[in-house]
Amino acid sequence: MDTLTVTTAAVTDNQRWVDGFAERPDLQQGPSQLVSFRQNAIDKLAQTSFPTRRDEDWRYSDFTRALNENWSLQKTDAPQVVRTTFEIPDFTGFVLVTIDGEFQPELSDTIPGLVVGNTEELLDDATHGAWIAERLTSFAADDNAFTNLNAAFAKTSLFLTIGKNEKLGKPVHIIHFATRNADKRFVNSQVFVRLPQGAELTVDETFETLGEGAPIFRNHVIRGSVDAQGRLEYRSIQNEGREDYHVSNANFDQAGGGYIDHTRVDLGGAQVRNNLDINHKGAGLETHMAGLFFARGRQRIDNQTFLDHAFPHGESNEIYKGIVMDSAVTSFNGKVMVRPDAQKTNAYQQNDNLVIGTKAEANAKPQLEIFADDVKCSHGATIGQMDEAPLFYLMARGIDRGTALGMLQRGFLLEVLDRINSEAVRAYVEHLLMAKFNEA
Repeated sequence: MDTLTVTTAAVTDNQRWVDGFAERPDLQQGPSQLVSFRQNAIDKLAQTSFPTRRDEDWRYSDFTRALNENWSLQKTDAPQVVRTTFEIPDFTGFVLVTIDGEFQPELSDTIPGLVVGNTEELLDDATHGAWIAERLTSFAADDNAFTNLNAAFAKTSLFLTIGKNEKLGKPVHIIHFATRNADKRFVNSQVFVRLPQGAELTVDETFETLGEGAPIFRNHVIRGSVDAQGRLEYRSIQNEGREDYHVSNANFDQAGGGYIDHTRVDLGGAQVRNNLDINHKGAGLETHMAGLFFARGRQRIDNQTFLDHAFPHGESNEIYKGIVMDSAVTSFNGKVMVRPDAQKTNAYQQNDNLVIGTKAEANAKPQLEIFADDVKCSHGATIGQMDEAPLFYLMARGIDRGTALGMLQRGFLLEVLDRINSEAVRAYVEHLLMAKFNEA
């Protein structure tokens, strides 16, 4: 078993990661092209500092203290897994499994019509190799140190695609496991989704841990593309442990006439940061972005989104809603860019926050930059305390305070919950929410 422990050092000194990479011979094996990508990524990381509060876009997501802890990047054997324990109840689709970022075919369903593989297998593939190589190349050029780190240390990635004009018919549930043990473990994982022209796919991903022990730092990357008339629904549901860290970087290219509906749910984790970028590559497309987050205790949840309208006749709808209580901190920074050629764009963005208590903190920064003159665009944000009148009304009718508060909190988030098209997934999220409402 190859072992690497990252010891305490200044977070801007990335030599420790570079040295650790050199101690992982398994990362320097495999297809020469993949080894080259990893080397380019670690070289980039050596020259790139991790963001801190001094960076405007990261002022509420400073991971300096967390990164300076003693994290182990050791490659560990996959434990025994009873998959059914972690499946979404009443889910009528297919299930795929990764453990510590590596795809597990023996624990996954065989899905007719869906190409499922990893980078080592598909980099030389005549149909998909160039597409994968282009995304891996972008990792090395990225100025985000978390992305560089992911590209260098992720052992394999999960790649999904279907044929032109094909519809899978059933959703795919990806369960991402991380193995917990006595060491604080840093886990890097990747998902690639490619939808050709006219194809349709729905993906639900959840994050779970196996075993007991120290905290997990999960560094997750998603790269996807939707070609003309393609249709992708992608939902990420994050409910990590109270002491775990979670960073997600998702980036999608959307061609003309394409459709993307992306939903993000964040309930767990000590500190969470999500970056979601959707880039419009053609005219007449439709994009939906939704987020639901609930932070309590001393949690910190930060959502950053960027939507690039670069072509005419595009439509987008973005709604993020969150609850923050106790001493928790949440933040939303969403930018919608409407470029000069994006005439006839219709863009809507809204962020609503419910603050419970005097120590909780919600931050909102909706941004709309318009460089076209024939558009219909709006954006806004609200931050407010719980209205005591409805709470009093419910309690006056015999409902205890905890139940009444949960009902009102659910009602506040209902707009996002109703956007989850799957009844099974929506019920699963509501179950997690109720558990969150009732936390001590």
